[in-house]
Amino acid sequence: MGSSQIWTEVLSPQDLTVYANHYLTDLQANGYSLSAYFPDQLVNDIFFAWKTEEDTNRLAEVRSADAETPIGSMGGGHKATMQLPLIGQKVRINEMDQLRSFRQGNAEFQEDDMTKATETVVRAVANRVEVARGDVLTTGRVRYAENGAIVDAGIGRDKEFEVTPKKHWDDPNAPALEDIIDWAMAYEDANGTKPGTIIASPKVIQKLQVNAQFRDSANTTGELARVSSGAINAVLQDQGLPGITSYSKSVRDGNGSRRILDENTVYFLPPETQSGLLGYTVWGQTVEMNSPEYQLTGLGQIAVGAWRENDPMAYWVRANCAVQPILTNPNMAMVAHVVKPESARKAAKVSK
Repeated sequence: MGSSQIWTEVLSPQDLTVYANHYLTDLQANGYSLSAYFPDQLVNDIFFAWKTEEDTNRLAEVRSADAETPIGSMGGGHKATMQLPLIGQKVRINEMDQLRSFRQGNAEFQEDDMTKATETVVRAVANRVEVARGDVLTTGRVRYAENGAIVDAGIGRDKEFEVTPKKHWDDPNAPALEDIIDWAMAYEDANGTKPGTIIASPKVIQKLQVNAQFRDSANTTGELARVSSGAINAVLQDQGLPGITSYSKSVRDGNGSRRILDENTVYFLPPETQSGLLGYTVWGQTVEMNSPEYQLTGLGQIAVGAWRENDPMAYWVRANCAVQPILTNPNMAMVAHVVKPESARKAAKVSK
């Protein structure tokens, strides 16, 4: 590979970075994203410190006249600091693509190549961040092991907030409705509020559609082998609970398709509207954000620039960021593993 240098003849790093961050915002706003539960927080650092919130739902006391005001508590919690992982991708625009653009005799074609490349790398970054959101919700941990960067650290979720039913919902006679009500009550007892959102995969919803408790509760006349997802939500809403939001997003990595959320799990979360109650997506600083070659000003999420190499003549559009979703209130995310994983079912069959 020949030497490379920043390339600003068509679009500058400022232009590409502004476009990239607007595009990221649009991606998160226009497609159902877990970013609704992890609003962005920008920090001028590569480290982020926070305190998990615990036992914040305490009650003030009545006092008599001329008596000292009772002493309260800020609640418990754990202080934590972590280094934000660096995430990025670059894509190459080769000689032939450049020649086609030059042949048009119009810089707009080159700009189009660069903006398309920018969209590609931003989508890749957005997908990786969404994977991290799903992983921290599912496991209650910050985990990654990629390209020599390895972290596996818990962030304070109590074990009572990762539950398994006595009878998995693969069995149509499992008490699934009772399970949901019991877990929602436990959530409310701990957090002082009912879950505002329940998320599950289409696979889990299909199990509920044939579940005996839901069929009995939903059918006012006759008997149906399967009830609709709308009927399931009506049953839950009749219990004062939110309906189930279906989430099935997956992305592709080097090993094939990868689901963001575990398809065998139900997630109990606060409402989308209570921004920051659960946690944040923390975006930090990268070298590019402070580089004189990029000439960027202020805090941002993703830094993007184009780099030219001279042998062969080609250029790369490169995106970099420092980002990690974190749970500041980890017990506001309860997970219930309700369907046996395929591997467990296969093992059970073999043992028979």
